[in-house]
Amino acid sequence: MTYVSSLAVPTGLPKNADKERMSAGPCRNSHYRMGSRGFCLQSNSFVPGHYKPGTPTIVNNSAPMLHLASASARRAHLLDALGVTYTMGGMDIDESRRPGETAATMVTRLAAGKAAAARAQYTGAILAADTAVVLEDTVLGKPRDQQDAIGMLGQLSGRRHEVMTGVALLWDGGERVVLSTTEVRFREIDPDEALAYWHSGEPRGKAGAYAIQGLAGAFVESI
Repeated sequence: MTYVSSLAVPTGLPKNADKERMSAGPCRNSHYRMGSRGFCLQSNSFVPGHYKPGTPTIVNNSAPMLHLASASARRAHLLDALGVTYTMGGMDIDESRRPGETAATMVTRLAAGKAAAARAQYTGAILAADTAVVLEDTVLGKPRDQQDAIGMLGQLSGRRHEVMTGVALLWDGGERVVLSTTEVRFREIDPDEALAYWHSGEPRGKAGAYAIQGLAGAFVESI
């Protein structure tokens, strides 16, 4: 299998390097264009986990040393920003909250569980995470439908809540699990705003029915 790793642009390129980077040639797929100096160049779109926009890349046949046990495009983008080479794929595990379990314990347990499940299929280091939106002691999961999403946003409207993320890194001979907690306060959200936000498509599949890095950033009063 061929992978793409992000690399810095070598120094000492000739003055016509920019022109060379624009040349077309064979590359990994339609998302890339190969320049005459062997660079795989930016196209109008990219595949999360394989290409960092604006950064020249080199195609190689070495397998990545990291597997992201997630289907989250946002998490893929974070690794892309670091220039990390990796594979990715979500793991299907039971994400139910256990009786008497705190939200913090739940997200760290699920992150570790996803990493362990991926370990059976992939070699190298495994990175996994799980996020929950917590209002008092209530964990708001992914909305089932429009009514559920609007209900969640109504609960969060004008109130403080916590966003808890458990992160697990598993490698040969070791494991580390950490917890990140962020306190967020939403302004008042009008029901019509919540409905319009639902129709944007962003709340689907998101804990608490929102993505703070997206359109829901407009709901944030403080962090």
